[in-house]
Amino acid sequence: MLEFSSVHPYLGHLAGALLFIGFAFKNQFVLRALAICGSLSYILFFTLASGDRIWQPIIWNSFSISANCVLIVLLLRDRHFKPASDEQMNLFRRWNTLSPGQFRRFMGLGTPGTSQKPLRLTAEGEALDRLYYVSDGKVVIEKGGRRFPAGPGIFIGELALLRNKPATASVWLEPGSRYLAWNVADVEKTMSKDPAMRAALQAILSADMAEKLAQA
Repeated sequence: MLEFSSVHPYLGHLAGALLFIGFAFKNQFVLRALAICGSLSYILFFTLASGDRIWQPIIWNSFSISANCVLIVLLLRDRHFKPASDEQMNLFRRWNTLSPGQFRRFMGLGTPGTSQKPLRLTAEGEALDRLYYVSDGKVVIEKGGRRFPAGPGIFIGELALLRNKPATASVWLEPGSRYLAWNVADVEKTMSKDPAMRAALQAILSADMAEKLAQA
């Protein structure tokens, strides 16, 4: 039978191979899992080395295992989403380019509101610092002296994120309309840290804008 002591010299090679293979994967879950296995192999290697434990690499590889375990938990959390309401689930399904974690972060930046009286969201020609999504109610758009209804289920102010341009129309909400509002600077800051989220949001906003143009 193969004795464990005869395997010991190969543990260092196994650890290095696992780490090397892990870095070849783009999938963060696989990468982290292989990194944990590699660190465990290193711990065994240095525990058995020369009959005496070499504590420095054992300690630092233990820290590496702990960090990777935390990141795996965060990755798993990012892939799962439990809606707080039916409305939130409907939004998640509608904005299906966002991952569960991206959707959670995007919604966390927003503030819900209900218009108690006619509420102007944008003014034609003025700079935009807010992005809105009207989830329920009546929207009135005024452009070039013309007024026409729109929504609900539309974004308002998406040009601020897509093209950094001022509002092309004045938009009003009728009393009792429900909406979500985001600070454009906060969304930009979050997107700058997550290119995948930027691409997902831009796809959602571009599709929304194309739909509104088709209906105009």
